[in-house]
Amino acid sequence: MASETIYIGRQPILDRDEKLFAYELLFRTAGAQSAVILDDVKATARVLVNTLNNIGIDKLLAGKLGFINFNEQMLIDEVLEILPKDKFMLEILEFSEVDDALVERVKSLKEDGYQFAIDDFIFTQEMIKRFRPLFPHITLIKVDVLEMSHEKLRQNTPILKQLGVKLLAEKVEDREMFELCLELGFDYYQGYYFAKPEIVSNEGINPSKMIVA
Repeated sequence: MASETIYIGRQPILDRDEKLFAYELLFRTAGAQSAVILDDVKATARVLVNTLNNIGIDKLLAGKLGFINFNEQMLIDEVLEILPKDKFMLEILEFSEVDDALVERVKSLKEDGYQFAIDDFIFTQEMIKRFRPLFPHITLIKVDVLEMSHEKLRQNTPILKQLGVKLLAEKVEDREMFELCLELGFDYYQGYYFAKPEIVSNEGINPSKMIVA
């Protein structure tokens, strides 16, 4: 079975007191500081395999919650059920197609104890309409604050808070944005202002080359 050096980016997620709450786990290629994603399903499969079998959940998460990206294909697939439900938050990618099958799948998994977040949320009518059927089953929404003005954040954050979900400000790049999001009641924070992803590497197995008996 072929082996290779595998890499996972690990970016801290902090609470309102700037204490470590969780890590987002990100697929990386050799020498890359940002993700090079050619196939979302394969990228997520690599993170799953590398996390569980090669690097190890305990080493990567150190007792904290892990966030991993999923598109609608991966959410429907049973492969995600290999993840310990108490150790991970499943991030639904922002471009996912939301249909009845996905809503029922997320609802069922939530009832079974899994937690879900919506990734890279921005306040557009299209995105709000598309994800509205999932809102009752979501634990957390990650708001892309880099894409929005302060005025737009002030106007729209109260709408999300009415849903009764936790809010995470992602792509926070300076103190001014952090303080604004604190004022608006965000629960968690992620971005280069706090830390860039740390690259963790180990020898591993490429899941595309695995042989299943």
